[in-house]
Amino acid sequence: MPRTRAFPGNSCEMCGQTIPANGTSTAQQRKARFCSMTCRQAASTSRQLCCEHCGNSFRVAATRERARFCSVACRSVAGRRDVTCEHCGKTTSFKANRARIQRFCNRACMFAALGCAVCSKIRPAGRQAAGDKFCSDACNVTARLEEQAAQTGQLFAVCSRCRQLRPGDDFTKEKANRNGLSYECKECARGYYQQNKDNYRLRRYVSQAAPGGIVVEFTPAQKTARFSLWGGRCWMCGIEGATQNDHVKPIVKGGSHCLSNLRPICRSCNASKGGRWPLTNAQLVANFVHPNPRAGTEQLSPRRPRVDWTCPLCMSTFLIRAHEADSRKHCSKKCSHEARRSPSVVKKCLNPLCGKRFELPDRKGTNERKFCSIECAWVARDRPAHWGGIAYGQLRLF
Repeated sequence: MPRTRAFPGNSCEMCGQTIPANGTSTAQQRKARFCSMTCRQAASTSRQLCCEHCGNSFRVAATRERARFCSVACRSVAGRRDVTCEHCGKTTSFKANRARIQRFCNRACMFAALGCAVCSKIRPAGRQAAGDKFCSDACNVTARLEEQAAQTGQLFAVCSRCRQLRPGDDFTKEKANRNGLSYECKECARGYYQQNKDNYRLRRYVSQAAPGGIVVEFTPAQKTARFSLWGGRCWMCGIEGATQNDHVKPIVKGGSHCLSNLRPICRSCNASKGGRWPLTNAQLVANFVHPNPRAGTEQLSPRRPRVDWTCPLCMSTFLIRAHEADSRKHCSKKCSHEARRSPSVVKKCLNPLCGKRFELPDRKGTNERKFCSIECAWVARDRPAHWGGIAYGQLRLF
């Protein structure tokens, strides 16, 4: 095998290794540029570039015409720009496309430089140019009132509804707000509630409604006509001046918000009744006669209170209406289904080795059944004697 010779400084242009002699002439060895055919082919399909960031030399494929950096790190660093914060003066690096519009290092500095001194919202461009520290006149007034309160110890606030300057005692306490007061004064809040009382109540009924309860809307005229049947008297005690509304079946117990479930009630009866359901028999008895009953109501039978009714199948006791107890047979569909099923018959197995009693439904073919199981029938079939005067050929197994 020929000895390999190398010339100092004659290295491969592609990989940098020393080019072996491999038995070639001295002139060819000095002209050699690559150590192998692989490096020669790689050099023909790549080109040598200099990194624009670090200055190192690197090779890329000839097809990559837009290559500028030797690595992703160099490309990322070269694509960032340093921005000096206008508020704190700190220098921060951002991407080039963001650095064109970036003025602050973070959101805290942005709101500190451009935000309102009261609500921290970004001030309009006109107020920023004028040097105003507040985003609106309302915030300006709020700042002055806070400064006055710090000096005199007396707190004032502006109502957002009536736009009047009022003492702090005219507002309700609201810890979440800056000054610890609500936005509306007590008078405006009370007036707004009185105007929208029905909407507030309807919203509360919808949120408190139990499964099965519904809300049926009605007009104030319909409600007045309905309550006129009681003549302003409480439906439980009959006292005059019943000003409150009562759901006979409470909303939280599945009652509906409709005219048929509403009645006038006094304050004491409403407090004692609460959300109880079902009511007792004494509470369901009418305690007074309507002052203006409808025509023909005097011919109707008197009101019957609810009664305790017991299901004949499961023996469960319920409090139901009297007229419903007259015709009701069972408490549920399950009990009705069990009652409609055919009665059962108890028989004794004719296998003298068993003699077990078993229950069968009373239907066609039950009388011919003699054994409790197929095993007893097989034993009876294999015995050579007669049991009970019955021949085995006459026995019906199943």
